[in-house]
Order: sequence, then C-alpha cells, then structure tokens
Amino acid sequence: MTTMNSEIASTTTDSRRRLQVETELERILQSPGFRTSKRSQEFLRYIVSTSLDGRFDELRERVIGFQVFQRLPDYDTGEHSIVRVKANELRKRLAQFYSEQGEQSVVQIHLPKGSYTPEYRWLKVEGSQPVVEVEEKAAEADTHTWLWAICGFVLVSLLCAVTWHFARGMIVPSVVERFWQPVLRDGDAPILCAGSPEIWKLNAAPASQGELPSTIPSSEFMRDVNHYVGWGDAVALTQLSAFFARHDKDASVRLADDVSFSELSHSPVVLIGARSNSWTMQLANSMRFLFDRSDGTSVIRDKTTGKVWKFQPGTPSTPSIDYVVLSRIFESKTGRMVVLAAGLSHYGTEAAGKILTDSSTLQKALRNAPKDWPTRNLQLVFRVEVFGKTAGEPTLEGSNFW
Repeated sequence: MTTMNSEIASTTTDSRRRLQVETELERILQSPGFRTSKRSQEFLRYIVSTSLDGRFDELRERVIGFQVFQRLPDYDTGEHSIVRVKANELRKRLAQFYSEQGEQSVVQIHLPKGSYTPEYRWLKVEGSQPVVEVEEKAAEADTHTWLWAICGFVLVSLLCAVTWHFARGMIVPSVVERFWQPVLRDGDAPILCAGSPEIWKLNAAPASQGELPSTIPSSEFMRDVNHYVGWGDAVALTQLSAFFARHDKDASVRLADDVSFSELSHSPVVLIGARSNSWTMQLANSMRFLFDRSDGTSVIRDKTTGKVWKFQPGTPSTPSIDYVVLSRIFESKTGRMVVLAAGLSHYGTEAAGKILTDSSTLQKALRNAPKDWPTRNLQLVFRVEVFGKTAGEPTLEGSNFW
C-alpha cells in the first residue's frame, strides 16, 4: 500500500526545489480556475516569487496593495480591504485546484490563513525509496552548503529590509495622484457627471417628399433631453474613467439631470461641461472664475479683476483660441471633493480631461502654486490653441487658491 507524507516549508533556497516550486506555479496559473482571474494570477506569482527570493518584508498587506493592486504607498488598509479579500479568494482557488487534480504534484503551494507568505508542501511516496535515499544523501553531503546558504539568506533578508525601509519613504505619488488623492482614498466610487446639450428635432418628417419647405413652424420641433453628450465631454469622460480604473476606482458615469443634490453631497463628483451641465453653472457662480455671457456670447469672467476670456475663431492660417476652467472644492461638512472641468467649447472640455489625468501638464500649471495646494480649494484658467479639430497644449492664464 502506498501512502503520502508531506514535508512543509515556508521558503526554499535549494535550486532544485525552487525549480519544482516554479514549475508547480506555472501549472497552477495555466489551470482553468486561474486563467479567468488575472488578479489572482498576479497575486500568486508575486507572493511566490517574493518568498523564493527571501524578500519576506515585502509580503505585507500594504506592500502587496501597492505592488500588486496599484494602491498608493500610504493607503489606509483599514478602509480598503482589497488585499485581504483577494487573499481569501486565492486560498479558495488553490483549494479547488488541488481538489480537482487527479495527478499528484511533487510540491503543493498553499496560502495559510492570516498570512501572505506561501507554504510549500513536498510530497513523499513511501514506496519510492530510491528517491528518498538520494535526497537524504544529498542532504548529508550538502550540510555545510546549507549552513552557508542560511547565513547568506539572513544577510540578504536584512539588506532587503533596510533597502525597503529607505526606498518606501522615497516613493512619491505623481502630481495627478496628489490632486486626486481625496477621491482615491474615498470609500465611495466617484460620479462622472456630464452635461447634455440642448437638442431640438422635428416631431415628424415633413409632409412633402421633395425639397424641405422654406419655413417650419416652431410647433413642429420638440426638445430631446438626455440622449446626447458633446464630443469634448465624451473624450474627457473616457480619460477620467481610464485614470480611475488604473487606480481600482469604478467611476459611475451619469448625466447631469440624473444626479440629485443628495448624491453630490455623499459622493466625490466630477462635473464635466459648462452650459450643458446645470450643476456646473450652479456651483461655479459663487467662485472667482465663472461662466458668463457677454454680447450674447459665452465667456469666462474673473469677478476680482473683471477680465474676460472668450472663444476666438481661427482662420485657415491661425488657430482658434479656447479657454478652460478647472475648479476643485472640498465640501465643508464631509470634506468630499467636487471637481468642475469645462471649456468654452468642446475643444476646451476635451483639453480639461487631459489636464486632469496628465502629470506633466498639471505639473507645469502648479509650478508656482502654494506648497499646501493638495489640501486647498483651487481654480485654474487655461488657454488652449485649437489646430483644425485638435486641441493643443494648455497654458495657464490665471489661478486662485483658498
């Protein structure tokens, strides 16, 4: 009768056993239960590779959250439990993998409860005495080698711990991540609220089958609400959604008329678009840089200096000039963040999406900002040259911090 015994270890420095673990890892990652979960694959590969390299100080929740799940280096593990949740899921997938495998492995990989350090279990078949003898003789011959390996392992671990201690303090979030840090840390998903342009269409097709009549009564038109989004708004929505997705935030995309005041107060919100977005117009009225009208034209007005910026159409040889206002305010009671991003035309709104997600552009705009700008309300006005149908690089025209 053949029975199985297991030898358990949390790490290995032997090259032969390391190869066995790496082979088993690839077998697990290619199994049906892991092929469908990229996160589980990345999680398991990280903890196995890290443990085999002896970098045990990096097998902690905060480090795993940063290295595997792209959290900020100083994120609050109490509020964000993604590592603990994914670790439980990983244990279940490993248990399912070994319960479904008919063929025995030389080594099994497990993740003990309450730990992020994988456990390796080498299986020994009692009927396979020659294999056991070879292992025993090799172990006797390599006793001194193991002692040196252990000493080396301890020294490398200490070096890694010291290196990580100093490197951790050197990891600085990008300027865009600092701008959005209150939203990235918030437990609720942000709402991306786009405006809806006013569209009028015919109630029915004209009765004549030939040319259109020279005049159509106004009664034949109807207002079409909440079916369309401007091109610039759509581009900005795409850029912001991609940014939040990279930081594990599933943003909710809504139209302005579908968002209540209560939602604005209980979730971080990004308002996109100016006159097409009623919430932008309401909230911007109390700030220094606001959207106004002059001679029937939409403009941006500085309430403090009286300066006015308006869209300047271009010519075949000169670019058009658009202007953008970015506002960020913290709700006084909850501290939640509201961001307003809009241009005078859809080109400016498209540029606003780039400014809010591109570190180099935002870094230039905040070069002379107060050092504590990440915690303050702010407004920025940008000038954008439009070449054909493409918005160029934004340049800062005005700013206000309070």
